[in-house]
Amino acid sequence: MYVAKFIAVVQHLLCMVPFSSRTLNPDTDIQQRAITDSLVSSREDSSNCLKVEWLNKDSEEAINDPKDIDHLMSSLNVSLDIDVCLTPECVKAAADIANSLDVTADPCNDFYQFACGGWLDNYVFPEQHKADVSVHSELRDDIFLKLRSFLEKDSKEEKPNHIYMLKNMYKSCIDYDGIEDLGILPLLDALKPLGGWPVLEGDSWNAASFDWIDTLGQLRRMGFDHNILMGVSVTKAPAENPYHKAPNHRKSHIITLDQPSFGIARETLLQPPNPTKHRYYEWMLRAANEMGSNPLESEAELGFAAEFEEKL
Repeated sequence: MYVAKFIAVVQHLLCMVPFSSRTLNPDTDIQQRAITDSLVSSREDSSNCLKVEWLNKDSEEAINDPKDIDHLMSSLNVSLDIDVCLTPECVKAAADIANSLDVTADPCNDFYQFACGGWLDNYVFPEQHKADVSVHSELRDDIFLKLRSFLEKDSKEEKPNHIYMLKNMYKSCIDYDGIEDLGILPLLDALKPLGGWPVLEGDSWNAASFDWIDTLGQLRRMGFDHNILMGVSVTKAPAENPYHKAPNHRKSHIITLDQPSFGIARETLLQPPNPTKHRYYEWMLRAANEMGSNPLESEAELGFAAEFEEKL
């Protein structure tokens, strides 16, 4: 009984989605007119949707008391007098819903095919097949495209300052010619406040002047990942913490220490020698050599570094 009622309600709700092009503003884009014309029907024709044509005989007999449906339908009919949203966003959303349906399918037998069959038939998979393709992935891709378009607009027009800085950062990231011209200089400049990198400094590096606590603090101030030797964060004290008994317990926070951030997955580091760990080590060697290190010295130094990371 409840399945039949549900189908009846869903069918009527779907019939409330359609729009009519003659209710659109004359200035509405032609493409949006075509979309609205392709939808199911106008509001004047929505009364036909009250006929539950998809219910089979068994389902019809299962409805012992149609009063609930009649009451709900009457409530839905009242909502038809409300102005229908005809903004471009609503029209596009309605078109997406209509295109996703497979009205030839029986929702009582295969509701998934009824709700999503149209999308499966109309969707064109990209040449570079994604691991997951869904409505959510399409929405995510659409958001990325909109963000890219926003970031590529002229930054001089933007006024809060953080938007201006964000667009400048994006432009610097896609300035491939400028990146090639600068080479490794930005990396070397970033290493100087940290005391340099022993792999590059060689014998000139002063180990006695190195303080790992000061270095982690400097990494944080420079905006880099500072969870290298240990993960450090400030969180609210848990409920069982004794400080919660104090009157100002809501203001109590604690410093949390956790495992550090690794270059590759912790599970991979704990495994015996494997191709992933080998490629990781080779990547470190290549980076050091590109920055001007001595190949023999960097091989030994980074070998110790890889072992130390495994111990962490």
